[in-house]
Amino acid sequence: MKTTINTQLEDLYRSHWVKFSSELNKIVNSDEYGVKPTNPLLLKHPDIDSFESSDIRVMIIGQETNQWEGVFYNNFDDILNVYPGFYPGYKYGYKGYFKNHFNNFLELLEQKFPDKKISCFWNNVIKVGKANDKGAPPKYILELEQKYFSVLQDEINIIKPNVVLFYSGYSYDQYIEHQIPNLVKEDIAGFDSNILQLFKIKNVDFAFRTSHPQRLHFLGKAKYQMIYEEIISKISL
Repeated sequence: MKTTINTQLEDLYRSHWVKFSSELNKIVNSDEYGVKPTNPLLLKHPDIDSFESSDIRVMIIGQETNQWEGVFYNNFDDILNVYPGFYPGYKYGYKGYFKNHFNNFLELLEQKFPDKKISCFWNNVIKVGKANDKGAPPKYILELEQKYFSVLQDEINIIKPNVVLFYSGYSYDQYIEHQIPNLVKEDIAGFDSNILQLFKIKNVDFAFRTSHPQRLHFLGKAKYQMIYEEIISKISL
């Protein structure tokens, strides 16, 4: 019997959970730490049959998950089921710049490959953010994730996306490089490497890192359209 991607992801997370959750609880229960961790972003596609039968598998990766069900509460099954309740499985539904650029990129892929079925996972570089706040978590939370829950490459190995787009900005490359130690970065002619780079990642056909959508918005439509045109032109499937 075939094991689904969702089942493989759950097995991956469970294999890290006991030690990781114990360490997170130490932060939650200590007065020493002013910023508490939110719950980890655990991937579980709401329509896994459709994803697995798609012609083009996409993973779009943001920075970190903020306010993900509040302070870490260590109920694995509940946390695992937050994802399909938030992300419908293809287009992104939450308001803001991230939604606009996320969905725009998928629409550009649809235009280039009109005869192919496309499906998508949403992910983040940092899997545990600040509870009830925005931005990268403090060092003591990051270090715990990096030591006990460095799972991004494993997620990619399981999902095997054809296309990965990091909307993380160059400042998050340090976190990506920790998660993907064999990452290769290549500059693209005509583009500042801080704005757009090509990544080479195991089990991915095409991967790119560009700016966070809020930054893209302030670069202006003409600039970000050039970025998307370049990315789309390099994808051949």
